[in-house]
Amino acid sequence: MRLPLTAVAALALTAAGPAPAQQDLTTVLVTEGIAAYNDLEFAAAARLLRRAIDGSVRPLPGAERKRALMYLGAAEHFLEQRERAVDVFRELALDDPTFRPDSLVFPPRVTRLFDEARQTAKGVAIALPAEQRLMPGQPGLAITINATSPHLITATLRTARGDVVRHLYDGRIEERIVLRWNGLDESGDVLSTGLYHVEVTSMVTPGAVLRLVRIPLDVRTTHADTLPWPPQGPKAAGAPDLRVLVPGLAAGLVLALPPLFGDVGAEGARVGLGAAVAGLGLALSLRPRREAGAPVAEEWQRSVARVREENARRRRTASILVSPGVPQRMEGTGERNGR
Repeated sequence: MRLPLTAVAALALTAAGPAPAQQDLTTVLVTEGIAAYNDLEFAAAARLLRRAIDGSVRPLPGAERKRALMYLGAAEHFLEQRERAVDVFRELALDDPTFRPDSLVFPPRVTRLFDEARQTAKGVAIALPAEQRLMPGQPGLAITINATSPHLITATLRTARGDVVRHLYDGRIEERIVLRWNGLDESGDVLSTGLYHVEVTSMVTPGAVLRLVRIPLDVRTTHADTLPWPPQGPKAAGAPDLRVLVPGLAAGLVLALPPLFGDVGAEGARVGLGAAVAGLGLALSLRPRREAGAPVAEEWQRSVARVREENARRRRTASILVSPGVPQRMEGTGERNGR
C-alpha cells in the first residue's frame, strides 16, 4: 500500500519535538487523511485521522474533529472493521447529536451504518449561552438538550458536591428539548454564589444510567442592599406623669395638715381624705399615656412592615450572572441511580 508523500511527511513531523510547524500539524493530518481516503488508501487514511483525533499534538476544533471522525468511520467501514466504524460513529453522534453525514460525499451503506450507530448511542449534548445575566423568577436561562435518539433523561441542577438544588426535567426526549431555569432553587429561594453544574443522565429504563453529561456553571449572585429597621418609638408606659402627680400630692397634703395643728375633732376624716386624694393622684400619674404612645407604636409597626416588604422585594430582584464551562461526558454503569 502506498502512502502519499505529504502523508509520510506528516507522520514524520509527529515524531519530532515541538516546533512552529506542529501548530498546524493536526490540520495537515486531517487534510492528508481525507486525501488518502479519496485515493482509496483506507488504511493510511485511518492512521492519519486517528493521529489527528487523539489530541496528542493539538486538540481538534469542533467542526474539524467531526469531519475527521466521519472520514475515519467511513475508512474503517471500507476496511471491513465494522465494530471500529460503529464506535467512531457513536462517538461522533454523542459529540454532536445533530450531525448528519453528507449523502453526496458518503455512499448509502456508510450513512446507513452511521444512522444505526446513532440510534444505539443513547446520549445527549447540552448547549448553553456563553454568559447570561438572569433576574430571579423570570423565564431565565435556556438549556438546550439534543439527543442522539429517543430515550429517557433526567436533568438536574447540582452543587459541586453533587447535591440536587433543582429538578429541571424527568421524562422522555425525542430529538431536542429546551429547558428554562429561573435562578431559583427547589424551595423558591435565589441561588447563592458558587460553583454548580447541570447534569443530564440518559437511561433506557428509569434509574438505569447509561451515561451522563455535566456542564459546570459559575454562578454569581448580587443582591440589592436592604433597608435598616426603623428606630423604635417611645414605650406606652414610663415614668409617673408629674402633671397629675404633683397637684394630687399637694391637695392631699392641704387636707391632711390642719389636724397636725390642733383640729383634733376632724382629724381622722381629714387625714383619710387627704391620703385618698394623694393616692388618686399617684394612680392617675402612673396610668399609661395611651393618647400619645399608642399612635406612635402603631406607626412604628407599620414602618417595620413596610421595610420588611421592601427588603423581601429587593432579595427577590437579585441579579445572577451565569458562566458555563466545558461539558464533560461520562459513561454510566447501567445500574439504578438513587440520587
